[in-house]
Amino acid sequence: MLSKMRSLSVKLTIIYIVSIFIIVGGTIFYLEYQNHQMDIRNAILDAEVGTGFINGAVPNAADLQFTSNNPDWGITAADINDSMARFKRLINRPLEGELGWYSKIDGPVTIDYQVFYTITFFNITDQKTGVKYPDISVTIPRHNFPTTIATFIDSSGRMNNLYYLQVPDHDNLIIVVSMNDYTFPVFPLKQRLENDMQKALPIALIFSIVFGFLISLLTVSPLKRITRAAEGLSRSDLSQRVKYKSNDEIGRLAVSFNTMANRLEDAFSAQKRFISDAAHELRTPLASMKTSVTKAQTGERNTGEQQKLLDFLSGRIAHMETLVNDLLFLSRVDEGKFKPNAAVLDVSKLLVEAEDSFRCLFEDKDIKFTADIAPDLSVKAERTLILRVISNLLDNAAKNTPAGGTVFLKASRQNDDVIITVGDTGSGISPEYLPHIFERFYKVPGANVANSGYGLGLAINKSIITSLGGEISVQSEIGKGSIFTIKLPQSNL
Repeated sequence: MLSKMRSLSVKLTIIYIVSIFIIVGGTIFYLEYQNHQMDIRNAILDAEVGTGFINGAVPNAADLQFTSNNPDWGITAADINDSMARFKRLINRPLEGELGWYSKIDGPVTIDYQVFYTITFFNITDQKTGVKYPDISVTIPRHNFPTTIATFIDSSGRMNNLYYLQVPDHDNLIIVVSMNDYTFPVFPLKQRLENDMQKALPIALIFSIVFGFLISLLTVSPLKRITRAAEGLSRSDLSQRVKYKSNDEIGRLAVSFNTMANRLEDAFSAQKRFISDAAHELRTPLASMKTSVTKAQTGERNTGEQQKLLDFLSGRIAHMETLVNDLLFLSRVDEGKFKPNAAVLDVSKLLVEAEDSFRCLFEDKDIKFTADIAPDLSVKAERTLILRVISNLLDNAAKNTPAGGTVFLKASRQNDDVIITVGDTGSGISPEYLPHIFERFYKVPGANVANSGYGLGLAINKSIITSLGGEISVQSEIGKGSIFTIKLPQSNL
């Protein structure tokens, strides 16, 4: 039934009410059961139990021997619960005027080292009908019935009822119980439970409804806020946040929701920037190509001009091809389809090749280029990808380092990692721009536009290094240059 309810507050209230009922009912049952058991124990302890002889029979040695061999005879908790139904009453006390009688006690008599007294009830008369019953006598040992005997001797104290149980195969031998009826539990356990439940459960019901509603309200209220915030999230509005601070599970849920919303907002913002920047980057070369083609179509041109136009168009197309390829690469990364064909690679040898390839470029730009590559460095990677990353970093260093500056390439082993460093003494990057340089289409404000490219190279570098289980980071200072550090897991050849 609870699973079909749509309101969590109602579910919590019902669960709380049921829990209170179970707790209250269980507590009442336990306490009443313990009290009932205590009443039974007190009744058994208060009773005097022993063997006796009825109707003037005199104890003999055989009977005394028989009783001494049966020490476990007596009353039980079941007898108390059943108001001594297993026993017979020797005589009813005067109750509501039903019977009238007199009693006397004779003794003591010592038999086989035991002291006995004989109690006789006579002139037993039904007060309503006047019918008289035969006299009844019972002989009981003093050591088992001291209080009962003392009461009959001086006629003081409470007057117990005497119960007896016939011993099989012994005509006059009985088990005698002297007990006051006031020691019985006032009510049976079932009735006591019913009385307590009738008194306690209505109060418990009111209490549980009120407090169950308050508890469910306190629990569900922050969940409702989280639900409203989640429902308010949309592509056009990602600013919804939950204002709830707590160290409990709901508080952690609110923090997780806000973290998720922040990530969604950042992702959508990046996507919007990506689309806008991509459109902007594609628009410029397309406009140039369109203008050149239009001019070539409408104007008079000679073979030289046509060749210049074709060269220009070829260059712009090459730029656009590079941009499109980079976009496709990043798209594959976003979709999880980019899986490099990694194999154990001698990265020392690869870096030496890169050094040789770029040395002429740096010499042409009058830039000092140094390399310090440790031998026998190996990583698990794809050759073309590592070469693309290193080439991109060296190319950026060449673009941003003025003549007379320095660019260095270093590679070494550090613990279980291979560390590759590309640094320059160029213009450097301001601290506020550093967190964004690995973002797609991000260009450092104020950078040389002619050398800035499309802003995808570092984003591609990060995607490649991350896919290989490595890390890439940057340190930079204005006027002193930048240092890019790549860390990849070492792999044995």
